[in-house]
Amino acid sequence: MGAKGNQLALCEDTAWHFFTPRPGWRLWDEASQDFLIFNATDWQSVLPQDSAPASLITTLEAVVNITEPSLISLPSHTIFFGVAVKVLEAIEGAQSWSLGVAGSTNRFGNGLSLAAGSEIRGPADPSTIYWSNTPILATAINGTFTKGRVAIAIYYLRLPIPDAT
Repeated sequence: MGAKGNQLALCEDTAWHFFTPRPGWRLWDEASQDFLIFNATDWQSVLPQDSAPASLITTLEAVVNITEPSLISLPSHTIFFGVAVKVLEAIEGAQSWSLGVAGSTNRFGNGLSLAAGSEIRGPADPSTIYWSNTPILATAINGTFTKGRVAIAIYYLRLPIPDAT
């Protein structure tokens, strides 16, 4: 990781300051586009890899017709970070649409495009805990969905139960 081993460097007022990381410190590595965590000896990726343990961040994806009552459902007891959608087949029957959950149907986007190829990134601001299964809903604005297909992905954290006996 450079001339100072695993240390972190900060340049402040033209002077460099070096910090020795402690176990559990996390950082974003811009070069590898990866989150890293310090394990007391080395920086390791927290993203899934062939030989590494799975990340705590889970992605659930589906391809669905926009006319379905729920696009996808967020599992219970999770911390929700956001949703991303790509319109695969143009949406018809409405002037636009919103993306959200019951009680907040535009939480992740409102006045969204109907065109094939359009994309929606709906971060949860702030991240939210959902204690029960929660459907992600598409709501037609000024009309009723008659046609359209989307790919949807949700991003959340579900704390693993310890594997102790």
